[in-house]
Amino acid sequence: MRFLRTILVLSACLATSLAGQAVDSLGAARRVVAAAALAAKEYALLLPQEVAEAKLFIQQARFDVPSLPAGVRAGADSGLTQIALLLDRLAPPDSVTRAADALIARIGTDEPMPSRPPSLARGAEVFRQNCAACHGESGQGDGPKASTLKGPPPQNLTDPAVMGGTSLLEIYQRVAIGVPGTAMPEFADEIPEADRWAVAAYVAALQYGGSPSGATFASMRRQIDSSLAARSEQMAFGAYLTFEQVETEVQARNARLAGEIEAAFDALRTTCGAATSKSWRRFASACSPRSSARSASWSTGRRR
Repeated sequence: MRFLRTILVLSACLATSLAGQAVDSLGAARRVVAAAALAAKEYALLLPQEVAEAKLFIQQARFDVPSLPAGVRAGADSGLTQIALLLDRLAPPDSVTRAADALIARIGTDEPMPSRPPSLARGAEVFRQNCAACHGESGQGDGPKASTLKGPPPQNLTDPAVMGGTSLLEIYQRVAIGVPGTAMPEFADEIPEADRWAVAAYVAALQYGGSPSGATFASMRRQIDSSLAARSEQMAFGAYLTFEQVETEVQARNARLAGEIEAAFDALRTTCGAATSKSWRRFASACSPRSSARSASWSTGRRR
């Protein structure tokens, strides 16, 4: 009986240890995936500072390789080595993107998107608690600690030139793993996942005066630009799915705008992937920056 109890105790300890290793492995895998994706995104700008930041992301990812599941460690290490070589050679951005995508596919994990829209109110609270000291209460990079930090100053999160083109997932990943070479720490162990999504959504909305609708319209516009360039029905459908996130609010506040956008999407769908230039122009016009500006004004209760 004593021997059996000993076996049971050892088994329980082993199970706990293995469970902890599984969690650690998943966390490491997500950090490597995030670092590779962010490195490719930064490198695509081909600016010296962004290239240097991309290299730092890859260097940081290497520290997590020993914690990855045994079956993917060698592949992850070789993938990171390949990306590092491409960065050193200043290879074309699309080759770095392909290498990063291959590494992500090899690891086989990604951050799960939230099942419900993140709470901006909660995001604002998390921001005040964890970010305002450096980025400032309004996100303009002028917090009380900003002048004392080593390295680059905190970014102005309200500046479209800084935040434009940055997706919600990319902001979430930066919150989770930090930004190497700066004072931005990682918060994966400090802030729960739901709160990380909430603060990412709040940060994404700062350049639109805190309006989630404005942020959603800007994301939709980027998807539309991509679909216009590629003449891709799949990309256009992705833009429509983005619009659905705010469709009810658009309809309630500006039914005419909602009708314009719906008509533009209908025109594209009826072409079954062979849209005429007229349809594409109508699509782009209905979702123009002017429409985005109108959506951003809703946060103050105004209509245009």
